[in-house]
Amino acid sequence: MESLPKYFSHISIVGPSDKLRVFKNECVCSYDTPESDEGLYICMKTFESVGADFLDYYFERYGHAVYLHHKRLRYKINKPESSDTKPKRLAIGLEGGFDPDAANKDFKIEDKYSLFIMPERKQIPLPNPDLPELILQSVKSIIETESNELRDNSIGVWDGEQRQESKFAKDLEQLKPAPTIPPSNWKCEKCDIKENLWLNLTDGSILCGRKFYDGSGGNNHAVEHYEEFKYPLAVKLGTITADGGDVYSYPEDDMVIDPYLNKHLAHFGIDIQNMTKTEKTMLELEIDMNEKLGEWSVIQEEGKNLKPASGPGVTGLVNLGNSCYMNSVLQVLFSVEEFQKRYFPPLEIFHESDSIKSFNYQMAKLAYGLLSGKYSSIDPASQQQKGIQPNSFKNFVCGNDRNFSSKRQQDAHEFLLFILDLVERNWFNGAIELNPSKCFEFVIEDRIQCSQSNKVIYTHRVDSCLPLHIDEMPETKENNTRPLVPLLSCIEQFAKSETLTDFFSSAISAKTTASKSSRISRFPRLFIFQMKKFVCGPDWVPKKLNIAFDVPDMLDLEFLTGEGLQPGEEDMENTSTGGATGSGEQSIGGHSSQTVEPDSEAVATLLSMGIDTSQAIEALKICKNDAQRAIEYIFDPEAFIAQQAHSLEQSSLTVATRTDPLKIKLFTPDNEPKIYELKAFISHMGTSTMCGHYVCHIKKDERWYIFNDNKVALSENPPKEFGYLYFYERVRT
Repeated sequence: MESLPKYFSHISIVGPSDKLRVFKNECVCSYDTPESDEGLYICMKTFESVGADFLDYYFERYGHAVYLHHKRLRYKINKPESSDTKPKRLAIGLEGGFDPDAANKDFKIEDKYSLFIMPERKQIPLPNPDLPELILQSVKSIIETESNELRDNSIGVWDGEQRQESKFAKDLEQLKPAPTIPPSNWKCEKCDIKENLWLNLTDGSILCGRKFYDGSGGNNHAVEHYEEFKYPLAVKLGTITADGGDVYSYPEDDMVIDPYLNKHLAHFGIDIQNMTKTEKTMLELEIDMNEKLGEWSVIQEEGKNLKPASGPGVTGLVNLGNSCYMNSVLQVLFSVEEFQKRYFPPLEIFHESDSIKSFNYQMAKLAYGLLSGKYSSIDPASQQQKGIQPNSFKNFVCGNDRNFSSKRQQDAHEFLLFILDLVERNWFNGAIELNPSKCFEFVIEDRIQCSQSNKVIYTHRVDSCLPLHIDEMPETKENNTRPLVPLLSCIEQFAKSETLTDFFSSAISAKTTASKSSRISRFPRLFIFQMKKFVCGPDWVPKKLNIAFDVPDMLDLEFLTGEGLQPGEEDMENTSTGGATGSGEQSIGGHSSQTVEPDSEAVATLLSMGIDTSQAIEALKICKNDAQRAIEYIFDPEAFIAQQAHSLEQSSLTVATRTDPLKIKLFTPDNEPKIYELKAFISHMGTSTMCGHYVCHIKKDERWYIFNDNKVALSENPPKEFGYLYFYERVRT
């Protein structure tokens, strides 16, 4: 006790408050918690926690000697089973939904504390009234202050049924005289359908809803009525109760809240207090539809006795509430050799990082959690992994992004590009070959031939993911089996020649037509294919193609090889840089924002976020069909423009140029065969990338594993046909 005063400079004295940030639930370097075998050591200077594996590193780096050791014990409580424990709504942390703290309520928790002095490793049990008041006060502050992890915890409250109030509800026009709507026995005014009927709240018309992607549902008469008259709101008949009903806003393209629904229905003689539910809600219908088509059960390999897996590289990630898109992408990335070498083991990155909040620091921490194998042990009772909770990763890495910081489902493809961009931007030393994001990069070679002069020009651009369009929109077959589309045919579609109209040819200094074809002049070590199965119909209503893919284990992509100017071809004379970057005309393959056709899947993504159709289309034209950039442009156009200007200054590859691809340093010399083997795929269940569930399958040591959040197992029958993102690895010779 006499020696303790010499450590007073190692202790911060701050009273418990909302402003005090105490990281006491999880190690800042790993995923150790107070329940880990050796507990946590909370630095009494910085209020950051470290596990036993990183205590020496932390002491050596910062020199802080005094720690509050916290060990938590659990004791099972025998409680009578509740008669009503099944969730009644799609929500987390809300009444009637899933309780994120449910597991803790079955246990008695005992917390044990002690002082721990480094480097002597001297331990002083607490409570101890003989300790100096300064130390006791600091200990009290740490124990009584809510942990920073819980304060920012992404697992907190999430409502999957949350809807926004419609901006059309308050001043909704209702026509007079109004028809009197009977309490039952409704029928579509334009056909004989008696289910899935929608009452338009402006004119009282009763019309059938949209046709579902399996062919069932309505005949789109309610949608057609809106397109003709632009009356914005409709309520689904059969869902009306005293608590409300399913209200849809056509211009907002989403289910909404109508706080004036009682008044709006009374206009048609409907007493909301006397109405009872007779039809399934839209949420219930979507669940039924997914189960009917079998997508959920097939992708998750339900009904099979899967063997749980554990060990390095097969650690699960806990779903933080709609974070399965993030979990799936991160699992695949950390199965890649370049990412493993860059971020694991983590100590070098920890030493070079200025803050635990930095991207590289959080990637290294995540790498330790996933690749060390320490957190993959299988619980004997549940026969499942507990996995790790990537709370700090989501808070620090995604915290400043409008979309990925939310608790709403997001597009896995958009998140993948988001992470690869951060990897690129946070690469600050070493050879370019060691930048892990480069393993996905390839060079697209566009060849354009003027129809008048027959002269050609080649342009090159770098990309990390190849979007594959479906040749034709297949129709669902009568017996609910999906059309089977060969993956190879989608790749061949990318290579097909297309005709450019209104093309300005520098060879003849006039507009003409031209043929354009694309090849790959430099191949990546890993090829990512995005299947464009989310599209918009002619009315811009987003939908998911109900199809399956014929996916080979091996791909020979030699036919995609681009070799530049060929003997006998005449190179088109140079044109000005302005022509390449867009002058309102098509030149050298460039397209201005006025000529870009909006991609239907990108439109669907923006519409699912409640963005107006015209606004979505215009933003996508400006952003060349990049949905993530379009969202940034819509919500903060000034910041977007400033960022784009900076990017143009920093990169010579921002626009298509006549760059010699040999000057672009990428992985894998192209004298190797272009043979690829399927390494991983991410599957999506649901009707939109912004809802549903993501699962990934990864091949390791010739065996397939399924990663369904924290559930990791050996896969018996990988559902390759339902992939959304496919990852093919180049075969080494």
